[in-house]
Amino acid sequence: MSPILAMWVGLTAVASAWSGAPTVDRADAADSDVAPQTVADEGTVEIRDLAGRRVARVVARPGAEVHLPPGRYVIVMPDGSRRELQVEAGTPLAIGPRPPRVVPPGSPLRPSGAAAHVPAPRLDPPSPRAASRRAAWPRRRRWVAPLVGAIVPGAGHLVVRRAPAGVGIFAASLGLGVGAAILGLASDPPSGARADGSSGAREAIRQGSFVLVTDALALLWLAQAADAHRIAANKRVRGRKDHVVTLNFARTSTVGLRASERGIGRYDDYAFGVIGQVAPKWHVGLTDVTLHTARGQQLTLQAGLRAAYRVLTRDRVWLLAALGILIQGTSGPRSNRSIRADAPAPGTAGRFGAVPYVQLETRIFVLSRLSIDVAPRFSVPLGTRYYGRQGALPRYAPTFELAAGAGVYF
Repeated sequence: MSPILAMWVGLTAVASAWSGAPTVDRADAADSDVAPQTVADEGTVEIRDLAGRRVARVVARPGAEVHLPPGRYVIVMPDGSRRELQVEAGTPLAIGPRPPRVVPPGSPLRPSGAAAHVPAPRLDPPSPRAASRRAAWPRRRRWVAPLVGAIVPGAGHLVVRRAPAGVGIFAASLGLGVGAAILGLASDPPSGARADGSSGAREAIRQGSFVLVTDALALLWLAQAADAHRIAANKRVRGRKDHVVTLNFARTSTVGLRASERGIGRYDDYAFGVIGQVAPKWHVGLTDVTLHTARGQQLTLQAGLRAAYRVLTRDRVWLLAALGILIQGTSGPRSNRSIRADAPAPGTAGRFGAVPYVQLETRIFVLSRLSIDVAPRFSVPLGTRYYGRQGALPRYAPTFELAAGAGVYF
């Protein structure tokens, strides 16, 4: 595991060093005789209470002031960093570059005698290149953070200074990855993976656990990269209730008996869909579009129709109840039996099947136009349902499936 950890730390260090992101010292708030002051050369500063609710949003400029009730507040700087300030009664909060501090004559803070004539140390202004990098960092970080997070899960949160979240995401991703590898390699011997014994039950549990772990790993990877972008851009996430079209991609998985032998198998279906919002809360569209191929020149084209109603709407969570039907068309050789070498080649036979289903879908928005989706589904095929790699389920077999994927809203 040490190479993975080293790569994670290294990428984070490189991103932070390359960024040149400015840092804010908490001690700056103690320099003013009148009120705490936030220093920001440019950008927009947010003021929040300790519960996280936004109180004010101010464009940083010289002379900008905000009058707040007394209490403690959290200041969100343009680069995403945060600091806490105590505001006293009747004291304004200045937002913008700090003006020079003037010490009146006779003040104990003003030096006298020879010390009064000692010139202040000269501070050279930053180079144009360094100033340009610092000014561009808030915009550049919006894409650096998700990119780094997509390469190494959790590293993007370190770029936006969310170290505890980054470490937790990396640990969770590492644990899920190791678990998926163990489950994927720990298959029962083919002779023992029978459905009529305890080995068959263990194999079904293993296959079901593999589906859950890999779905969780994929959704976590996508969500943490999107969340790093959200933090860097200082965005508020609200699902787009006024969207017109949703493009989604999902993997639908189930565990059942193999058609060729009395064993347990996993059946996966990778498909995409285009769903429109035809009326408020009503969604109808073409879904489960995919193509299955198998040895023996068998080809299966699949598509479906789905109608869904949004029964629960929150800013970041939607719940939809849906009805749908899959249609499959399969072509392949009429027979797989051996024939004489001089016999004519067998023709192809076409087969059609339908699979009605119901599902309850949960959509969790990680950005206002991006959601991760989880949907348990119950279906009953009215004919043989074909999958890739010669997988098939018999007709009238009640099937419980789990769909996991993502949706993009336009």
